[in-house]
Amino acid sequence: MKNLIRILASIAIFGASSLSVISCESNNKKNIPDFNELTQLQDEMVSGAQFLTKLILLSRHENLNYNLNEILSIYLSPKPTMLMMPLKYSYNEEKINAKNDLSKFTNLLAPKIEKMNGSNYAGVFASYIMGMYNDDFYNNFINNDYFEDSFNENGYTGFNKSLNNELGLFAGLSKDLKLSENENRRNLAWGIQDTGALTNYLLNNGFDGGYPGGTSGIKNTFSAASDINGGTNSSGYLFYNSILANGKSNLNSFDKYKNKGIEDKLNEGINYKNSDENEYSSSINNKKFNKIGSMFAKTAGKLNFKGYLNNFSALLDSIDESDFGAEVLLNVLDSITPILPTIDDKVNLIIQSVSFGLLYNIQNAINDIQKDSTLSEFLSDKGFDKNILESKLDERELIDPISQYNNPNPNLLKVTRLFEKQENDKNTPNKNLSIVSDFLNELKKLQIRLYEKNEYKDFVEKFYMSKDAPFRKSYNVMIDNALIGGIGEENYKEIVKENGSGITNLFNLISLAYEGLNNPESQEILTSISKEYNNVGIKSLTRSQKLQTIKKLGYDYSTKKYKENSIFSGYMNLLKNTNTNGVTELQDFFGRIVESTSNDMKELHENALQYIYDNKYWNSTNVYSSATDPSEIGGKIKFTLKYTGVGDIDSNASSQFNKIQVPENFNPYQTIVENQKEFINNKYLTDKIDNSKVSGKVLGKSVLGYEDEDLIKYDGYGENYDSVEHTYDITWENISKNSETPHWVIVDIVSKDKQGKEFYNIY
Repeated sequence: MKNLIRILASIAIFGASSLSVISCESNNKKNIPDFNELTQLQDEMVSGAQFLTKLILLSRHENLNYNLNEILSIYLSPKPTMLMMPLKYSYNEEKINAKNDLSKFTNLLAPKIEKMNGSNYAGVFASYIMGMYNDDFYNNFINNDYFEDSFNENGYTGFNKSLNNELGLFAGLSKDLKLSENENRRNLAWGIQDTGALTNYLLNNGFDGGYPGGTSGIKNTFSAASDINGGTNSSGYLFYNSILANGKSNLNSFDKYKNKGIEDKLNEGINYKNSDENEYSSSINNKKFNKIGSMFAKTAGKLNFKGYLNNFSALLDSIDESDFGAEVLLNVLDSITPILPTIDDKVNLIIQSVSFGLLYNIQNAINDIQKDSTLSEFLSDKGFDKNILESKLDERELIDPISQYNNPNPNLLKVTRLFEKQENDKNTPNKNLSIVSDFLNELKKLQIRLYEKNEYKDFVEKFYMSKDAPFRKSYNVMIDNALIGGIGEENYKEIVKENGSGITNLFNLISLAYEGLNNPESQEILTSISKEYNNVGIKSLTRSQKLQTIKKLGYDYSTKKYKENSIFSGYMNLLKNTNTNGVTELQDFFGRIVESTSNDMKELHENALQYIYDNKYWNSTNVYSSATDPSEIGGKIKFTLKYTGVGDIDSNASSQFNKIQVPENFNPYQTIVENQKEFINNKYLTDKIDNSKVSGKVLGKSVLGYEDEDLIKYDGYGENYDSVEHTYDITWENISKNSETPHWVIVDIVSKDKQGKEFYNIY
């Protein structure tokens, strides 16, 4: 958490947390699907579904051949897995912004999935997105905010609870877990294990992925889960790519598994070697494999901390006057001016403390100036308005992200604190708001005068740069702190500028924010929302509650516009209007952040991301949506995607034309019970495990008569690639029984080769 706070601190100077959002801005637009016959909302639903579909399809052996679960976690639960990969970068002067489409999926089609992107340790399995299980599996998640797919040593299931959380034991083996009775859905059971380099070969030789309770193999994690801190669903194939790269999980919840790795599971005679620190490929029997899967995981882990700030930049690009843009803006607003902070999401509280601290902590700097006679005299001598200088602001303590980490308190982060009278206040709340905005406006006037007279050096040093400078002290925890680090001295200098113009322009945005909050109508709206949904976070709002909140904040769904003088229109002015002083500085800074990650993203883009993001590799046809709104129960979305990028030339998976029957007692998590023999006779587990389930065996091996050599040829190495052409018919369905909380999953995938012949997985 220390490293996490370090990067979150850097966000505070400029804004908020990021809502992970994805799209591509390729110059090649020829294969962008024509959704003209769809409504705007249907268009957004299809776009979200297609993005997730591409992630899933490219994981297949015949395509990029990475194991799917860890990549889903990179995009859907990057906070708990510490895999916050940057979404915005440039490549050969082409701007890539992985912006809208993932957010369209999480906001519209699977809003509960965003609940998983919080404070704890759970990742996203393919079974959460691909509808291989019966509807109860998904509706339990909708109702309870967690899936139940493994156990802890006391027999409890479910994660992200206050206590009694699962820890990855015997994944998929519960008697209560049932695959779908629908054959097409059951046939999706390949998603967890039958993707990625050599998965079937290694399973046949004893390796069923990581041990229960493990983190990823990336060495950026610093603690493991327990049954009282949210637990984890981690086991088996959740972190397959990074564990193959490192040789083991970085940390583990169970002492007996802390030092165990891949070689402890593999059959004798199999020679495994993990990847070198600066390389991606591991080796099996002196043959390299898993380059792309490892590249994904290592890049996301390495850039995890940069990802927070980078992805806020991507988020800003998604804000516009549209239904979707308004939903994005709601998330931004709740980070910078929290209306619904909640103890249930402690990571988000830290983010909100950093973001809101930008606004709130300016008061502490003004307090220090007004109490310091030397600083006050300096301002007065330079022409600072004496009435403003002597208009005393009530005392305010700093909002500190470290305190929120040690003692989370959402009440300290509510934006309503700015217009509520606090203990020992002498002024009215509105008077304090006016003092702040007047002070910052006067500060800007002074900076301009000093610059024109070439007398700015002392001003910049005394108020911004020296260790005792009031603004430096108020934001020091976000700039240069021994415990959490921060944005660093060089970035701070870039923000301030030599003449102080940069930071005073940014303070202009804060001044405008205080002016906007010093509005009785705005205060009433924010207070009413805060009271109506007290202790309920943005992620927990139902769809109708979220839409109603967006309306209150100023978005008109009939005109697709923000109402004049509304809270949302004020935010648009502060974030997007380059005619407003400070906005250009904000955007320039984020431009530097983007460029700082571009070189780090180059290799992954060339080898993998371009095939996800760039529409020139995809042709979308036969688009259909039965639902006009994502909440329609039983709604379906269908489309065909033809992929013409690259695929693993060492895999013959697209030539496997024999359909394998998936029995209803098959375990798609493919847990090998013997690998958890320490818990086999646990009295809390024996009655809860279904020993009749087919688990830890490649289903198609005996049917097809495959030996190890055949499994290797099917799996591929994930190393060598050439052009391919595969076509997939896709069906998504909203299987939620709750019209307020949709949950769309894939219910059918039909795979075809270049000649249109259907091919199948071997499970």
